[in-house]
Amino acid sequence: MDASAPKIRSLRATPVNVPLARPHPTASGVVGSAPLVLLDLETDEGLSRLLGGAEKPIPAYHSLGMAVSEGAAQEAAESIGLGFRCVKFKVGYSHVEQDRAVIRAARRAAGEDLQVMVDYNQSLSVPEAIRRVQLLEEEALVWVEEPTRADDFARHVRIAAQCRTSIQIGENFWDHTILPRASRPGPQTS
Repeated sequence: MDASAPKIRSLRATPVNVPLARPHPTASGVVGSAPLVLLDLETDEGLSRLLGGAEKPIPAYHSLGMAVSEGAAQEAAESIGLGFRCVKFKVGYSHVEQDRAVIRAARRAAGEDLQVMVDYNQSLSVPEAIRRVQLLEEEALVWVEEPTRADDFARHVRIAAQCRTSIQIGENFWDHTILPRASRPGPQTS
């Protein structure tokens, strides 16, 4: 055995009996990862190293709610205090200038280098999404999340094609069948 490999002093797995006749797709994902969650490891190394990987820092963002500009400024400052350099706000106010005010207030409070993402929570039509994302491009957003219906991949492709800012989808990929559909080129709707 490799001398540099992590040493496990003890390992206790707790079996789980989950009686699901027809599991919900999300429940299937949770149940599928349950064995890793329920392993009780006593080791000096992290799980990634134990499984043969390497530990490295992963940038994380603080996912925040829908706050007017004053609230966004306070939440951004608190996020910096917690160690986050990237935040995501829910937006989709009546006017795009209100969305912009949230972004600018957050950066004024936390520093101009704060990385900001916004989430429209599937609230916009395609033309309105294109218009808003284009108007917000000078804000240098990391991404705009789900500006239109999450399962309408063709519409997100249309939005992305007309905007410089990245369009993010995926938080609503509930099971293994969705990613292949989202990855197919060409028009498709669900």
